[in-house]
Amino acid sequence: MRISPVNFYTPQFKAHNYKVEPKSCNLIIQTDNNPNLGEKPYLVYEYFGEKEVEMKNENGLFAAEANVAPWNNDFKYHIKYQDTGALDLKCGKEYSINFDNLRMDASVRLRKQHRQPLIHAFKSGTGVGKLVYKDEFSYKEIEKNINEPSILACKQLITGCIKNPNVVGLILLSEDTGTLSHCGAMLRNSTKISAAVYDPEIIKQLQELDGENVEIELKDDYISFNKSNKVPKPNEYPQITVSKLKYTDKILTSKEYSPDLVGAKAYNLRRLEELVESGKIDVKIPKSIALTHGYIQKMFDENKRQQIEWDKKGLDYYPCKEAAYAPYKEEQCERRMMDLIEIINKNGIIGRSIMVRSAFNGEDLPNYSAAGIYRTAVSSVEPEDLYNSIIPVAQSKWKQNAVLSRKKHGIPDDAIRPTVILQNYIKPEYKFTLYTDFNDNKMRLEMYSDNAWRFGDAEQPHVFTYDKKFGELTYDSVQLTESFASYDENLNPLAPEPMRFDISDKPEVFELVQKLVDNALVIEKEFGAPQDIEGGFLGDEIYLWQTRNIV
Repeated sequence: MRISPVNFYTPQFKAHNYKVEPKSCNLIIQTDNNPNLGEKPYLVYEYFGEKEVEMKNENGLFAAEANVAPWNNDFKYHIKYQDTGALDLKCGKEYSINFDNLRMDASVRLRKQHRQPLIHAFKSGTGVGKLVYKDEFSYKEIEKNINEPSILACKQLITGCIKNPNVVGLILLSEDTGTLSHCGAMLRNSTKISAAVYDPEIIKQLQELDGENVEIELKDDYISFNKSNKVPKPNEYPQITVSKLKYTDKILTSKEYSPDLVGAKAYNLRRLEELVESGKIDVKIPKSIALTHGYIQKMFDENKRQQIEWDKKGLDYYPCKEAAYAPYKEEQCERRMMDLIEIINKNGIIGRSIMVRSAFNGEDLPNYSAAGIYRTAVSSVEPEDLYNSIIPVAQSKWKQNAVLSRKKHGIPDDAIRPTVILQNYIKPEYKFTLYTDFNDNKMRLEMYSDNAWRFGDAEQPHVFTYDKKFGELTYDSVQLTESFASYDENLNPLAPEPMRFDISDKPEVFELVQKLVDNALVIEKEFGAPQDIEGGFLGDEIYLWQTRNIV
């Protein structure tokens, strides 16, 4: 609806629509064009300085995207026509939106549509501590400034691996992560309780308790909290002993994997292969070889030849004691990589790409998973790319999260021996993480389609639950990825767009999920412990590329 210009007042109109993508905190502003103002509208707003964004014509409406902080409760903007200098204002002032409220409303609407819980517990349970609210905590504040047992409530997460034992709980009020994601696993290992909360009333009540000693009980779609006189206690982390590996500089085939030569991630692959060969499970295990820690050390030693020159340039950005990062040099590295590629081909690892994955002796232990703290890479089977993938994976021993996690559990840095798996790369249609036992004797499966996992842990997955007692499989949540909620000029919600990823009408996917459940029950029994299984669906096949004990 346009308001015609009167006398010399600035022409203005109200036909502004808004689309909110709460996950990324993007706001799209749409407007019709007023020829009385001009033909080249630009969106003007403040975000670390003034921004002017050209508005593109889309189906008769002009649109532009703005970046907004998730806690911004007074986002101001106007539209300027570059060809005439005319301004589109609201009653002579800038348009103003409480983006924080709009984003929260959009989150609730989208999560309800996709059956994602408004209270999403990464770690269920009860925690007692001082509630500390802040929009965003820096890494230093989390690790250095929390000096008494506390439950942090914030809108942005800085780190998944928290070393400070005084952080007994974490409540996210803007971000979310898959329950079974690496970030979710790290939060479970770092806190007594952790969750994402999207209910506006609950968020308001939590903010009002800032500075109070509280007791909070959490599980999916449930939160209870009150002031408490209980004496809070810091977290206690178990001290972990890492087994030693025998020295060898050989490249091992999967038949040669053993607990005294490679990390548990590699050895578990051999065990899965044996279950396939015996006919106990009906899945495919991507072929692999392992570079032992002796082989890796030889690469490090060769790498040191370049280190002096690299250090002189100030380019040693990797805090690795064994060897600084150095670039691939053909005369030094090509022969070793060509020999390695020949071994890769001889062992049936085919395709243009290959997975390069850590398999350290400090991973996937019965009482310590180290999920997500070491690096994985996808490499082409070419000398330079392969070298530049293997070295950073091996050096991820010195990633900040890895160092913090080891300190927390009393693991000496020198006890870690990097071994690296080279494995057939499978590009699945659906990628999943499955916990064979997750709360109340139930199996939980989180699955991503359409390559959504590439965008990180903040995507919300398809969720399936299998009740082992009653043998019932349910489809609980629909994948929520890159979705918008739309509002009219008065911020009234418009009809939601159809869900892009609902797989309710795909019986072939449900058949694969049921087949996966059946295989997972066998794996759990054979390994003698609940398992955390990662893999994917491709065509009518199930691929598993990792299993480890649930800690």
